[in-house]
Amino acid sequence: MSLPPKPNFMNMAVYTKIEADPTIEMAAKRDAIAACDGCTAELGRLDDKSVENRFDEFSWTKLHLGQPLTGKPNDTYGHVKVFEDWGDRLQIITRDPIDLVKKNLRILSGLAPAATKQQVTLAENWAKRQLLGAGHSSKPVSLTGTVCFIFLPDSGVTVEDMFINNPQPLPCRLGLPSFWDDMWGSAPPFGTKLEYIGYILIGKAMRNIRSVTVFHPGYRSVRDLWKPGGKTEPHPNGPQDHVVLGGLSELVCDQVLATAAQKEIYGFEVRY
Repeated sequence: MSLPPKPNFMNMAVYTKIEADPTIEMAAKRDAIAACDGCTAELGRLDDKSVENRFDEFSWTKLHLGQPLTGKPNDTYGHVKVFEDWGDRLQIITRDPIDLVKKNLRILSGLAPAATKQQVTLAENWAKRQLLGAGHSSKPVSLTGTVCFIFLPDSGVTVEDMFINNPQPLPCRLGLPSFWDDMWGSAPPFGTKLEYIGYILIGKAMRNIRSVTVFHPGYRSVRDLWKPGGKTEPHPNGPQDHVVLGGLSELVCDQVLATAAQKEIYGFEVRY
């Protein structure tokens, strides 16, 4: 059984990647194609007649797919976030002033090396209360949405080694930042600096670790970056010495709470 014809306005790269993804059955592939029939535009996240909207709506119902990973309880995985995005999200969750949230996040992640011992203690107490659920009415916050993208380290090193010794290439190798094309076009302004936050996640505290399918990244990422095969695709417009390092083995899991992360948070800066 083969796929139906490519719908009008669906990018050929997306159609080809749906066809090539070995982790999902033909029935789901055919349903994804059918969901995009009759569209009148390619892009438009809020346009219910766009391929992007229809594909992403269909994908939302298939996030549980992926080949299960049988790991060991002590296995660890990496997860990277854009600092500003994560700070904004934590402000919404905690309802604390944004300046306080980002100040504490900087201190906790090592992006504020001049912080005093008292400031570090206050930031740690804030994290225990607001992020880890140690307050009277608080609960552990979620580090991610419904699905969490995680990566495995290069051969011969650990996730911790990569965060401590050379974290700067990680965003590019993971295809980050996701807003690249919307904000910058083909390349960031020369001298742009972005800060990132890295977490080490503990395997035994995570649920349903599985392979990444064509339904996990979203239409635009599938079109522009993602490829079947289990490895990330470096962002082609990232620093070239980062691009040449290639992608990393990537998986997804169900929503991850802050309590599933090791205590250390790794902050670092990338210059473009």
